[in-house]
Amino acid sequence: MIEITEEGIHAALGPYFEGHYVVFDPGLQGQKISGDGRVVIGDRAGPTRHPTTLAHQMAHFVEIDRRRMAVYDWGLRSPLRTIAGHLVCEPRTRAMTERELRCTAIQWNIGERLGLPDLEKEMEDQVRALLYLPDWWLVPGESDKAKVNWLRRRAKALRRKYPFAWFESEWWERSQVLWARHRRRLRATRSRAGVKENPEI
Repeated sequence: MIEITEEGIHAALGPYFEGHYVVFDPGLQGQKISGDGRVVIGDRAGPTRHPTTLAHQMAHFVEIDRRRMAVYDWGLRSPLRTIAGHLVCEPRTRAMTERELRCTAIQWNIGERLGLPDLEKEMEDQVRALLYLPDWWLVPGESDKAKVNWLRRRAKALRRKYPFAWFESEWWERSQVLWARHRRRLRATRSRAGVKENPEI
């Protein structure tokens, strides 16, 4: 079981970040892109830090399409419209909920592999929180209870679709894709500057 300390999180998840193009920044909320193009993710949600939050951001990295995996905030945007002079979020599909369900399922499998404590309760709370997304009214069910039941069943089905082995394979492959992109940019910059190519890069 993972020790819920900064050292414990580093010990359990360190291999995913060491020497790769995805970086863990303790205390960061969400995701950002560093000056050299690295993907930086954190373990903070609001005032608290927790390994499940880090696992959720790791899930976003493997879930998002590869075109956006190195874009700030995963390139996610809310569908905004102006109604009666007011800017409102008015989704036409439940794409937001479906994305968060996929991330929740992947996060759940990461947490299970790490042996995170109270995981069932954490995931139950996270599934319930999806009702606060702007597209909640498109979730099947006539009542909040019925919607939560649908979300719970969907999350469990997605856990089977995205097992931990899938997460690991996707993580390492995407990390290599980012590193290859970085090397191409670096070589292009060196070439423009007239710097001799370094075969080690």
